Amino acid sequence: MKKLLTAVLSVTMLGVFAATSFAAFGSVSKSTATASVSFAGAGLVNIAIQIRNRSDDAVVSNLSWNAASDIALGTTGWKASDQYILLTSTITASLGGVQIYSDNKSADLTHPYTGISTSTVAGLVGWSASNLALSSSTLPMCWRITDTSTTTLSIQRGTEGFPDRLWESTLGSAFPCFLWMMDKNTGGFANGMDYITVKARGHTPSGAAIQYGEASFGDSASPDYIYVGADFTAAVTPAAYATVLRVEAYTE
Repeated sequence: MKKLLTAVLSVTMLGVFAATSFAAFGSVSKSTATASVSFAGAGLVNIAIQIRNRSDDAVVSNLSWNAASDIALGTTGWKASDQYILLTSTITASLGGVQIYSDNKSADLTHPYTGISTSTVAGLVGWSASNLALSSSTLPMCWRITDTSTTTLSIQRGTEGFPDRLWESTLGSAFPCFLWMMDKNTGGFANGMDYITVKARGHTPSGAAIQYGEASFGDSASPDYIYVGADFTAAVTPAAYATVLRVEAYTE
């Protein structure tokens, strides 16, 4: 309505002053002023993380799955952990960002990965006193970052033409919002690579962007929410499974 009223007033004014003549415009002189600002600093990336329960948002010490209630061996496939990672970040470096990966040969892991293949190093490393070979294999993992929190997640794998696509059941297979977890020791791993980037500048014209879907970035204000899942199809008992995850700030 406001736009329409403005148009009516303009027509009326043209009718009233139709006979008025105006002198031709002629430029006498012209001066130009410019405005600019330069930042010489390298910029920074500051992050803080908290691990919180999806159910009640309570702060806890680690990500976990309840084997007794969450996982039925031989039946359960992909399952989200009972917790999420709350990521608070400030990124002013033009090519700064945050990445996530596992580090399964690290001394931080009580029973590190002992396998030779770098293609199976990412994920939850198995260990059993009665089956030492378990540490040479892993249960695959995945991650997702979003600008809103959720209490329910159902991770699905595969769709026609895309057998390795990971998606959330409520969003549909056309939106691969989960990415496979990579390990620091995976073949082809490189710091700063897009596939492990959760949030960074340089992907959109304006601000720091999260990778809300595979190869899809969008601006997001801090804080953000990282959800982690694992595929328990190959899990056995008696055994325990663990990993070390790194959430790492970087600049390029």
